[in-house]
Parts: sequence; C-alpha cells; structure tokens
Amino acid sequence: MTSTFLLLESKPSDTPGRKTFIWLEVINWVLFAIFTSVYFGLKSPILGALDTVLGLVLTAWSLLVNYRIDKKAALNILPRFLWLLLAGYVSVYVALMNKDMLFDIGPFIGN
Repeated sequence: MTSTFLLLESKPSDTPGRKTFIWLEVINWVLFAIFTSVYFGLKSPILGALDTVLGLVLTAWSLLVNYRIDKKAALNILPRFLWLLLAGYVSVYVALMNKDMLFDIGPFIGN
C-alpha cells in the first residue's frame, strides 16, 4: 500500500485541503509521541484519555480532508481511525475507573 504522504506528494501544492491535512497529521503524530509521557510518566489517565480522544477527532478530520483530495490515500488513514475508536473508548473507561495521580482525583466510577 502506498504511503498517504507519497500519494499527496504527487498533488499540486495548491490542492485544496493539502496543507490542512499535513498540519493535522503533524499534530496527530505529536499527540501519539507524547501519550506515553502523559499517561505513564505523569501517571495521568485523564490526560491520556484527552490525548487519545483528541487524536481520534483530528484523525476523523484528517480522514475527511484527505478523502476530498484522494480517496485511495484516505484508505491508509482508516485503520488508524478504527484503532483510535477502540483506544478512545478504552482510555476514557480507564480514566473513569482509576485514580489520576497528577490531578489527585478519581476514580469516578467504581470503588
């Protein structure tokens, strides 16, 4: 499967939505890179859940923008979107069921 960026590279630089897509992807990968630090390093399931849900929203936006540019390239983002649907559900559940050491609050449901 061809990379989404390679498929977009062949498009003219003034293609509508191209810059938006690139910025959305940059922000998405920054969120992905900091997840371990906020969740495990800061011991904050709340920040981990916020990071994951924000990543889900930005990935959905990225998918829509990319779909308008190149439907084939958008298919490359679909697995990440599906993964983040599951990860978003799990991370919110974990945040609700566990104490957040950073904010010293929780759990909100359960014990």
